[in-house]
Amino acid sequence: NNIIVFCRNHNIIKDQRLKEYNGATLVHLPSIDTKNLDTITHSFLSILYILFNNTSDIIHFHGAGNSLLFPLLFLSKKKVIVTVDGADWERKKWSRIARFFLKISAFFAVRFADIIVADSPVAENIYKKRFRRYKEKIVYIPYGANVEKIEEDKEVLKEFNLRKGNYILFVGRLIPEKGVHYLIDAFEKVNTNLNLVIVGDNKYNREYVRKLKNRNDKRIIFTGNIFGNKFKTILKNCLFYVQPSEVEGTSPILLTAMGYGRCVIVNGIPENILTIGKAGIYFKKNDVDDLKNRIELL
Repeated sequence: NNIIVFCRNHNIIKDQRLKEYNGATLVHLPSIDTKNLDTITHSFLSILYILFNNTSDIIHFHGAGNSLLFPLLFLSKKKVIVTVDGADWERKKWSRIARFFLKISAFFAVRFADIIVADSPVAENIYKKRFRRYKEKIVYIPYGANVEKIEEDKEVLKEFNLRKGNYILFVGRLIPEKGVHYLIDAFEKVNTNLNLVIVGDNKYNREYVRKLKNRNDKRIIFTGNIFGNKFKTILKNCLFYVQPSEVEGTSPILLTAMGYGRCVIVNGIPENILTIGKAGIYFKKNDVDDLKNRIELL
């Protein structure tokens, strides 16, 4: 079977765009690079590519936000699968208008897709309760993490003046729902020589990022986006990993941290608690003081 992955032009420098990766064909297409239009415009062009070139029998979309376009595929007889990670319309990053359209998108997803794959039991229950008529389409499929052996890039530790086992780590987009502000507030109350390393960025909300960085605590290190072996080296060598998110599905980063044997602390929302099982620690939902106590415990 042939696999085609559609990639966004602005995410990859032109001369570094691959045509194939691990046996999959990569198709690079443009999009309108704004928070509200990036995904929908890229998906629109991807659907047109599929229809005009008749390249795919099964189409897998990640996120219900694309589903307003699904009627374009209705007469094509192509099978459509959508993976969802919870109630997107509850995420704080979206405006009221965007949340309204996300609710409509969720309906279009269950109406026009053949299968809805939830990445957590919580997401499965949300969709089955909201769309009872289509509950037979909705399934929960758990997944794991890729924790292959790597050749560690020690230079990245030197770059940020880090030592193995001497820092706490967060990885993710710097958006309010990820709860990075809770982590920073709690860390600043802890008397420790450890560093707090924050990997990630957010070009669509520079004001929030500025507020996070506008602290006087020199122990906090912002690295920006890091990928590949550099990212995995930082993850493998942290003392423990913190996932402070307010809204989440099954977090791939959290699973990877656990796969590498790192201790984890998570915000006490159902999705995070279900993910860690008995293999981690959680703090009371959005409670900075409880998070501080958990950090001090470790």
